[in-house]
Amino acid sequence: MTSSVSCLTITAFTLERYVAICHPLRAQTMSSLHRAVKTIVVIWVVSCAAALPYPIHTRIYYYVQHPVTLQPVQDSLICNIEVGAADVITS
Repeated sequence: MTSSVSCLTITAFTLERYVAICHPLRAQTMSSLHRAVKTIVVIWVVSCAAALPYPIHTRIYYYVQHPVTLQPVQDSLICNIEVGAADVITS
C-alpha cells in the first residue's frame, strides 16, 4: 500500500507542477487547502483499494510436508497466497 501511495503522490506532484508551469493562471485558482486534502484522501483510498486483494487471499499454512510421514513440517509455516489457490481462482 505504501508503494502505491508513494507512486500516486509523485504523480500528483508531477501533475501539479505541470499545471503550474503550463497554465500558471489556472494553477493559482485551483490551489487550495481543501483541494490538497481531497487529493491526499483520494490517493490513500485508491492505494488501500489496490492493496486489498492480497490480505483477502492470504492464508497461514504449512508449505512443506515430511516425505515419509506426510505430516507438515513445523518450521515451514508461512503466511502467503497458497500455491494451489491460483488454479482455483482461474478455474
